[in-house]
Amino acid sequence: MRPPVGGVASPSSAMIFYLAHGPDGACGPNCADWIAAEGVVEWDTFKRLLAFLARSGDRKVPVVLHVWGAGNLEVAMSLGKIIREHGLDVSVGTTVVGECANVAEAQCFALKRGGTPLDARIDTSRAGCDVVCVLILAGGVHRMLPANAVVAIGPTHIRNRLAPNVSEERQKGLEVRFGDRYRLYLTKMGVRAENRRHYRSQQGERQRDATVAR
Repeated sequence: MRPPVGGVASPSSAMIFYLAHGPDGACGPNCADWIAAEGVVEWDTFKRLLAFLARSGDRKVPVVLHVWGAGNLEVAMSLGKIIREHGLDVSVGTTVVGECANVAEAQCFALKRGGTPLDARIDTSRAGCDVVCVLILAGGVHRMLPANAVVAIGPTHIRNRLAPNVSEERQKGLEVRFGDRYRLYLTKMGVRAENRRHYRSQQGERQRDATVAR
């Protein structure tokens, strides 16, 4: 089992970032290095991305997303904005680290948090992108989805981690408010209108809950 990411009280599944390396072409044409981003987008995930990019200097390598769990949509938009500000490309896939093949999850996690590039490959056989993933993906200068990737926008849920009881009336009002904000964000990120309509049309599909206010 993964240990807590940001301290004793933080979730063990929170998103982490690490540098991965593969053969030439592993992450696209003339691309052998990438930033693996994997886990749940929590309230403080943007801080870890900023810290990682600060340590990485001016290197511009793509971000490969493997997002899971009930993530924070507000933070997902922040991640997209940070990625755009740093001029990075984004794609979707699972980073498979070679050294993790025969070790326990905790040891694998320690390797990923060690700060050194890890030999890896990108598995796109089960690539998927939910609403949290889409909002981060939108921030990429170039956005790439595998041909077989499933984009599924499931129901969202209003939740405030400091005040968990949100009335039904206020929840509906917040859903409308945040929905408008997401559409404006996607517009600013250059997502075409037909794609924004497609995202909205997928709202009825069950994928996973996402947090829109925490």
